[in-house]
Amino acid sequence: EMLGRMSFLFFLLISILYAETSDEEYALFKRTISPSMLWGEDGLILVPKANTMGRGHFYLSANAIDSGKIQGQEIFLTTATAMLSTSDDVELGYTRRVFMWDDGDYTNIKMDTYHLKARVFHLTDNYIPQLSIGVNLVSIAANDFSQEKDILYNPYVVLTINAPLFTDNAVLSLTACAENVVNEGERTEVMFSGGADLKLFKHLWLIGEIQGVDKDGQNGVINLAGKIKIGWFSIGAGLFNIAREEAEDASDEETANKHYWMGYASFEIPFDELFKGGEK
Repeated sequence: EMLGRMSFLFFLLISILYAETSDEEYALFKRTISPSMLWGEDGLILVPKANTMGRGHFYLSANAIDSGKIQGQEIFLTTATAMLSTSDDVELGYTRRVFMWDDGDYTNIKMDTYHLKARVFHLTDNYIPQLSIGVNLVSIAANDFSQEKDILYNPYVVLTINAPLFTDNAVLSLTACAENVVNEGERTEVMFSGGADLKLFKHLWLIGEIQGVDKDGQNGVINLAGKIKIGWFSIGAGLFNIAREEAEDASDEETANKHYWMGYASFEIPFDELFKGGEK
């Protein structure tokens, strides 16, 4: 039984590379390889932003996503990320990702991802778009990068524009991202994602994004979330795939379509500002 579960999960991770990919499959794949970013700051929810944290900032973040049922048992995707901004324009990070059953046991599927994002165009924080390029280097064999078949590359380019709405207490940010996935020289089609976040009073973020829009502008999975930040701590919650329609022919809860909950927490340390004696 356990072998069957593991085979099913592994299939979900790699099927995107070898077949026509639906928006839902792509969104599942992206939530499986994306880092847990600072929601609304250097990323939306699962979609990166061109914004960076700022020189010398470091954060630890984690999230858990309800990933449905396999053979009647609930499963959750747990993600832990450490990210460091080495300059105003470069972020480096590491993510460990594990599927966990609802009884607290972890599965044997563990994935490691290394992240690099570089902002290549930035004139000012507001009104003029910022542009970044990045890549997620993923091992689906638990930090073993020796086998090419187990290594995925996820390059992307992302554009973000920030605009205060008449006051600094309300800042709207719009983001658009293009990306694909590469494995053993095979590339998926370019997929598009994007979204918006609204920052209110420097403590509250309201975030929406759409993932997996194809080249014809069709499909896409919609995610919504909110985050509260107090000092260096943030907590948030969201819904994955809110626009998913219920299956008309579903015979039981396990096969019926559903929305998925997300939980999130992060801890950020602005080392550069601390050393300068400044305030964030």
